[in-house]
Amino acid sequence: MKKVLLWILIAVLAVGAGVGIYFGVKAIKDKNSEEIAVKVEYFEDTYVVGDSIVYRVLVNDAKEHVRMTYSINNGEEVEITSTHGEVKEDKHKVNNAKYYIDSGNEILDSTDLGAGTYIVKFYVYDSAETRTVVPTDTIMFEIKTATAA
Repeated sequence: MKKVLLWILIAVLAVGAGVGIYFGVKAIKDKNSEEIAVKVEYFEDTYVVGDSIVYRVLVNDAKEHVRMTYSINNGEEVEITSTHGEVKEDKHKVNNAKYYIDSGNEILDSTDLGAGTYIVKFYVYDSAETRTVVPTDTIMFEIKTATAA
């Protein structure tokens, strides 16, 4: 009788552990699929003064963002024309989050920047104007004069 009860106890514990592991992994997976995800395209390491710097930033998040800005070297924020909404097409999908905001292909004119090294940060805002720094790797580029290139 004791052996039967012991086997029942072991079986219950094994099933409980299995269910716990399943729901733990599922919760982590669901959480990660809803976190903010970013795709930055087209930035190069070096430009020449006067070059057009083409870029695209796509952000997926569990909450909707309604506008996007950038700043160079922590300067003034510049508004980016962007589209936003619910993710319905693969071109707006980075992860499994519900919403996207997409800069599309944008051009940053380097004429006003001059030669030097620059760091760009992107920001998104929700409808309550709460700012979120877009979590990207450091986006840094150098602009050289035409003779130094």
